[in-house]
Amino acid sequence: MDNLITAIIAIGLLAAIAVMSSNYGNDAITNWQAKMDATRIVGDAQNIAAAWKEYARANNGNPFVSSGGYNVEGLLVSDYISHFPTPPQGAVASGEGYFDIIVSDYDTACPLQMPTDTIALILQSPKVCAAIASLAGYSAPSVKATSIYGDISAATSRRPYDCVYVDSDGSGNVTQGDTMLFIYRVFDQNNFTHYSHPAPC
Repeated sequence: MDNLITAIIAIGLLAAIAVMSSNYGNDAITNWQAKMDATRIVGDAQNIAAAWKEYARANNGNPFVSSGGYNVEGLLVSDYISHFPTPPQGAVASGEGYFDIIVSDYDTACPLQMPTDTIALILQSPKVCAAIASLAGYSAPSVKATSIYGDISAATSRRPYDCVYVDSDGSGNVTQGDTMLFIYRVFDQNNFTHYSHPAPC
């Protein structure tokens, strides 16, 4: 009986996709896929955030997970999360994954001077970036005037998540070729009660 129900649902989904293709073209399908990818990315970040908060609670309020670089995955997997999520393929460039940053001073070239507070993911799909902003309740992603590096919090105060992009073509819209970064804020630097520092840059 379960197999019959599953088969009926699968046939219904295929029929819906066929109707969308014929009536609305590929755009409807890519928009639908972007929403699915955005939902998955936000869900992944929520799972990582829950594990990270548990790690901090177990370490006397210390959220610090990196030592001279970004390593949220290394300290959370097995003890706090069963596996680290892999982002959807079409949303990110090959080999990209979730990592931790300081939202007020994002600089991948420099070992950190304070604990990381945010989960990030470099995106390559403008539709996914826009869908993430829509899920957060906003009409468009946040624009950062120049390089994505530096103080991202100056570009967006949206919490807990957003997509921030550099408008490289000046169109006012996120487009292919723009640098796009999904951010999910886990901690507030002002509320850290205890943390350790890595070596200086």
